[in-house]
Amino acid sequence: MVTLERIKKGQVRPELELMNSDPYFNWVSKGKKQFTLEEALEEIYESEALGTERYFIVLNDERIGILEFLMKHPKDDQTWLGLLLIGKPWQRKGYGTQTFKLFLAMMQERTVSCIRIGVTVNNEPAHHFWIRQGFKPIDSNQKEDGREIIIYERVI
Repeated sequence: MVTLERIKKGQVRPELELMNSDPYFNWVSKGKKQFTLEEALEEIYESEALGTERYFIVLNDERIGILEFLMKHPKDDQTWLGLLLIGKPWQRKGYGTQTFKLFLAMMQERTVSCIRIGVTVNNEPAHHFWIRQGFKPIDSNQKEDGREIIIYERVI
């Protein structure tokens, strides 16, 4: 069973390791296979500036992924799940689904009624995963870098 551990300042190297464990995800989401330490720090600072909550996904005292969400997005006042990343060695073993169920329980405790996510158009594995988790497409949009995303929503 997975658990969540709040990420503290100064833990960027374990985050970077997890981020770089899946070059395919990096490619479809950011157009590059690997992140540098500086790029990871920039991503983290941008997320923190928005007020995101960031957690390591932990299995038997080992960090296997990252969960990031924003309780109230400034553009639409909705709760957004920004990242659910399972490191490559632990993918396709049910840990993503376990983590999402844990996240759902956390959101229910906080009386959140719906969750939104954005998935880049060409990330087919992610589309399949989120649809299996009960998300429905509601819109499409373009990220600042020009990549098209599908916006999904799940009512809790």
